[in-house]
Amino acid sequence: MLNISKHFASLSLHLSQADASTWESHGMDLKDHQAQLQQLIALRNEKDFNGLVERILSDETNSDKFLIKMELARLTKPCQRLIDLRHRVPEECQKFSHENLDHYLPPQCIRVLCTNIALYGCYSVGAFEAVYNAIGEQKQKVILQEPKAPDITYLAELVQFSHQRSRSSARMYFVSDISIVLQGETYLAQTCDISTDGLKIKLNEGLNFKQHEMISVTFLGLKSDYANAILSEKINYQFIKKETQQHKFYLYLNYADEQSDFVRFLDDFITENKSKYKMDVHYDYQLVKEKVLKQSYTQHMSILPIYLNSASASPFLFSLNNQNNQEILDKWQCADNNQLPLLFNELRLAKLLTFAKKNATTTLYSFTHQTGGKNYLLSATDEELNELGLKKIFIDYGRNKDNWSVFHLSLRPYEYANKDEKYVVLDPETTQEKYKVSHIATLQMITEHCALAAPQKIDISILSKLNHFVHRKNNNKEEILLTLDEKSKRTERRYFYKDNIQLYFKDKLYSALTVNVSMSGLKLRLEEEHNFNVGDNVYIQLPQSSHPLKKKKAQNLYYKIIKITAPKTLHLVRYKMNKESIPSLLHTLQKNNMRLTQIPNSQQKEIMHLVEQSFISPLFFLSKASGKAKIQFSCVETMAGSLYPLFEVSNDNVNYASIIQGELHNALINQPFDDNETEKEAFIYINQTLNKDAQYTYESYLEEDFSSLQDKLSVIYPAHKNTTFYAVHYQLVFLDPIRLIEIEKQSHNIEAFSLHLKQQLENELLNICALIEITDRTQQTLQNYPKLSRNVAKTKISAAL
Repeated sequence: MLNISKHFASLSLHLSQADASTWESHGMDLKDHQAQLQQLIALRNEKDFNGLVERILSDETNSDKFLIKMELARLTKPCQRLIDLRHRVPEECQKFSHENLDHYLPPQCIRVLCTNIALYGCYSVGAFEAVYNAIGEQKQKVILQEPKAPDITYLAELVQFSHQRSRSSARMYFVSDISIVLQGETYLAQTCDISTDGLKIKLNEGLNFKQHEMISVTFLGLKSDYANAILSEKINYQFIKKETQQHKFYLYLNYADEQSDFVRFLDDFITENKSKYKMDVHYDYQLVKEKVLKQSYTQHMSILPIYLNSASASPFLFSLNNQNNQEILDKWQCADNNQLPLLFNELRLAKLLTFAKKNATTTLYSFTHQTGGKNYLLSATDEELNELGLKKIFIDYGRNKDNWSVFHLSLRPYEYANKDEKYVVLDPETTQEKYKVSHIATLQMITEHCALAAPQKIDISILSKLNHFVHRKNNNKEEILLTLDEKSKRTERRYFYKDNIQLYFKDKLYSALTVNVSMSGLKLRLEEEHNFNVGDNVYIQLPQSSHPLKKKKAQNLYYKIIKITAPKTLHLVRYKMNKESIPSLLHTLQKNNMRLTQIPNSQQKEIMHLVEQSFISPLFFLSKASGKAKIQFSCVETMAGSLYPLFEVSNDNVNYASIIQGELHNALINQPFDDNETEKEAFIYINQTLNKDAQYTYESYLEEDFSSLQDKLSVIYPAHKNTTFYAVHYQLVFLDPIRLIEIEKQSHNIEAFSLHLKQQLENELLNICALIEITDRTQQTLQNYPKLSRNVAKTKISAAL
């Protein structure tokens, strides 16, 4: 039999992203060439195949011919992917064995698969795709029969930045035998899908469950395949809900145990078998998108997070800075000294925490005063000034200074990711110092508007009272500034592992000693000099005499050198030969029940948790396509809970009509883009009204929309009883382009299951160009414009402070 792949041996047998880009650049759509492709596949056994190709494609350009041949080579490449549709389709699935692979399919899909195996001459990529295309077509017919949802203009897709996700781990469709113990009785069942967070299982009989009831699970199928003692244990799960579909019973369970060895095993098992079993690719798609957007925000957020220990005589611990909040740090430099530790000294922090019990946010004012050739920084919050009756004189005197600044200050207790630990270690590889963080403060520069009378001549004798707010010399130790530069890229667990191995390169044998291992990587030290370069491909083997491999014989494990440190230390990453799945060293060790000690995780997760605690602002990411800017994604974390009602936050969407509808879109989005991408700051005054249809309507105003103070007060204190007032600070900043190379590994995982979804992800991310931060200033606005001021005659609004 003539194999079509031989005709294209010189061509790539894998359709890469570059190939897809080439199609687009040539305006080529393979849908238009399906008839030609089917004709050529049917003629694959003809002796004069190459001549037939030229005749059938005679009307095509040379570049199109090349791309069609590449697609032929891809479709005819042998496939090793299992197809298991049990519990994924409503029809009963049957076992279909072919070429040592056991597939589980409904009868109509078995017919599709057999037809395409006959067409291609083997179980190929084309045959695999044909089955899922048939399923997709059936689903599409159902979707077309459903009524279309109304077009809604002001909705952005909700993304989550915090670790408290509804599904925080990857889900794999995996059918395996298990037994469950419920109220002392044992029942046989099967998994439908698995993750480190939970299970979906299928029962053959209906059972009654109480909400949150505990269930013990034994993984019989995995126990028979893996010599790991943890699989003999009963693992505790908690019942969440049940479903009944066509007389079949399904349970959703959450992991509720403390077996860290089991979690590690399951996580590594899922990672190792991603190429074999179908994954919930939409989970990876969403996770990558959220990761990239979060990293982009941490690099551009205007908020400065500050971490404090209220029990210390020197509460200021450290702050996190980036390219955008550096201006705040500059504002707090005086006399060659960072003044932030003085803002949060022991006595002052105690008073700030007292004020924070009533309101976690306030306004902070600061300016620099020069006298006797020296500079002194003064700062005060609204509460501190009101307590001493000095707010007007402080503002009147300070706002004429060059360094006059107004900040939005928040202060709240810090919530640890691990509830059992009350400290953070920022870099355990270089220091063991532990920071006991009790509170997190954030500073954000704003342009404040306040109903104060125009400044008058100041009584010099009163100015001495402002000495109370002077920052005295900072005798604290040098402050710590941590840059948000994503200190560690590691996403996998590493394990200590020392053993002698043999490394082969260009027919030469090297002896080496392993240092540590992960699912994708390996670190080792050579015993002799070498001439390796970064990028070299090598393969290693564990000597049979030094390592008791029980399950199967050692095989060549392929790796690529990605870094060389010290004279003889190599850092390797797993390498796939001919795009085939090759086991990693870690997987081989775990398969043989090797007990390994985990290396403490990088503190990148702790750093990111520190950052997440500072996400007090609802965020909106703007994309620009075809010359038009629009809000695409939004993140509203729990720290921004006061604005949840304003944005009608749901599980999937955020309504941003209140900040962008009507003329606001032109003023707040179109103009900044038209003005050479100039950053935009504004205050928005909003009336949210619940109408008779239980729908919210919005009336929103900018500062320039008010002709008098009375006009503004009528918005701040609306007459309608079903109307709620909000005041928000709006800050638009432009972002650096997303670097897709940083998500190359994750996007490759998505590509393995859905090339279209990978392209959609990259297009969405590449179009992201700007960010909007929204800060709740409602309480401060109500304080600045007391209701009694309604009776004031038409007073000219004060200039910006």
